[in-house]
Amino acid sequence: FGSSYFAGRYLPGRPLPMAASRLVASRSVIALGQGHSGASPAVMGRLLGRVVVAPLGGAFSAPQQRRWFMYKKLADVEAEGNVKRAATGTWESRRYALRKDGLGFSFHHTVLYAGSETYIWYKNHVEAVFVFKGKGEIEVVPEKGAKGRGTVYPLEPGTFYGLDAHEKHYLRATTEDLHVACAFYPPVDGAEDHDADGVYPVIGADGVPHY
Repeated sequence: FGSSYFAGRYLPGRPLPMAASRLVASRSVIALGQGHSGASPAVMGRLLGRVVVAPLGGAFSAPQQRRWFMYKKLADVEAEGNVKRAATGTWESRRYALRKDGLGFSFHHTVLYAGSETYIWYKNHVEAVFVFKGKGEIEVVPEKGAKGRGTVYPLEPGTFYGLDAHEKHYLRATTEDLHVACAFYPPVDGAEDHDADGVYPVIGADGVPHY
């Protein structure tokens, strides 16, 4: 195995742990391609260009062969009802790729409105963010309400940041709308909004949110 997933985390260039290798080897179900809509955490090993999927503590998923070229315009996202406007009134998220699309992540164009501030804690997700228009800042804080006690990073076109450790933070747009492209893992279902703690739930195939 050239690379692996273990407990939902990608381990580049690392073989599957021995126990996981035995688990994978003991079954014959192969999920073709990388899309996987099963529950996380999972054990995934790449074998001859194929991905073996084995959810821990559950049955293997059925083979998945959902591979296609995706192309969408903003009008398509709007027609699908996938423009989410936050209850706080501070941002909108144009959600181009969702969990149901089987890419393994979701992809959004989020607009944070000028002069706004949003507290966020992605307890259940990791997020990669690229700024391509506008200006703002992110303040990484130890806890909610700790404004001014965190580390502030300026945001402008060409800036990237990644939230791999579930960092609590305040995201601010300054004098103009801040436009960012975001990728989420696990992928969002489409209806998610931040709760009072800044958290997105994980919504599975059953449509039930888990915080």
